[in-house]
Formats: sequence, structure tokens, C-alpha cells
Amino acid sequence: MLFGSDTPLRIRLENAWTAHLGAHCRFCHGAAATIPSLCDRCAANLPWLLTRCEKCARPLSFDGVCGACRQQPPICNSTHSSLRYTGDVVILIHAVKFGGGLNLCSTLATLMLKARRPIVFDQTQVVSVPLSQRRLRQRGFNQSLEIARQLANQLQLEIFHRLRRTGQAPAQSSLKSARERRRNVRSQFELQGQAPVHALIVDDVYTSGSTVQEIARVLRRHGSERIDVWTCARSVRA
Repeated sequence: MLFGSDTPLRIRLENAWTAHLGAHCRFCHGAAATIPSLCDRCAANLPWLLTRCEKCARPLSFDGVCGACRQQPPICNSTHSSLRYTGDVVILIHAVKFGGGLNLCSTLATLMLKARRPIVFDQTQVVSVPLSQRRLRQRGFNQSLEIARQLANQLQLEIFHRLRRTGQAPAQSSLKSARERRRNVRSQFELQGQAPVHALIVDDVYTSGSTVQEIARVLRRHGSERIDVWTCARSVRA
């Protein structure tokens, strides 16, 4: 059997479609191998983020904690980004967000786990970044949730569904400064009930960190003891 019977039907259908489309590399059209829609050579040539700040995933020349996070430690325990948000990585993520390429969510999830797998526990749950209802209606899907579903499926974890976005603030990508981004997401999220003991926040791109830090603030307030952030890419501008 290709997929286990406990795998949600939607994920099984999406993975079957991905297996069909992902047999060839999106960039060179050669045969895809271990990563759906990417051949080994194109995957190896992606801008992998090999050394980074353990707290915010800022690119560094060493593994450790950057000066900014030493001065003002983030709420999250750790942040991991597999790739730099540049070149072909931008093409892949834009194909999902703006091109409706949901079959590539499996590709992004596999890339996220290729360099390093997160530490998980019995009480670990995956938390996606919610969209506002207006943005969800416009786009038709939440790319963070779709990637989280694929990641949770590969890690055999549950998804936490009780986090909601209550406001209708402008998209973070439309704002220039970190200060604007922090103000924009303030009090934008709410949670009913208890948060996961260990929350694994999943998103496509980490830019300023304002969104995940605001989510982490809400999760802490509702009982999360450990919060890790796992994104596909880290913006090199922030």
C-alpha cells in the first residue's frame, strides 16, 4: 500500500497527484528522485542555509546565537530555516502561494526536513500560521496550513487547529520595516482553550519574525512550554 490507512484522504490524494506531477524536475525537467518535483542536482544547487542563528535563523558564518537575539531573546526556543529566500526558492514558494501549485507543498516540506529534522515529543503538535478570512477567500487556501499538513504527515504529528486570526491587517509582505510588521500583527491572533505543550510553528518564509513571535506570545499565554519555529526559507533582507 502506497499510503497508510490512517493518512487523511486529502493528503493521500494530494500525494498521489504530487507523485504524478513530481516525477520530473520543475527546473531542468530531468527525473526527480528523493524530493518530489526536484532532481538531485537541482536540489543540491539550492541556496541551503548551512549555518544560522539558533534563535532566529539569521544567516551566520557559524552556528550559535546572533548578537540581536543575545540582547533581546525571542519568545521561541529555536528557529530553523532550511534555505535562503532567494533564486529558485522564491520561484518554488511563489508557485505555491500565487500559482496554486499545491502539489509543491510536499516538495517544500521535504526540503524543510532534508537538512535537519525537528526534535519532537509525545505532546508535540504542528501549528500553522492562520490567514485572515478575507485573505483565505481571495487565495482559496492557506499555504502555511498546506505545508504544515505535509510536514505533520511526514513526522506523524497532529495539527493544532484552535489558533485563529481575528484581524484584517494588511499583508506583512506589503510592509517595509520590522517595526511596521510588529505593529501590524499585534493582537491579531486568539486561541480558545489549552495550547500544545510543545508547539512546532510552521510557515513558508521567515522574514522579520514578527508573525511567529506574536503567535508564540499567544501560545505561551495558553500554556505552551516549548515553542520551535520551522520554515522552509529565511529572508536574507531581514
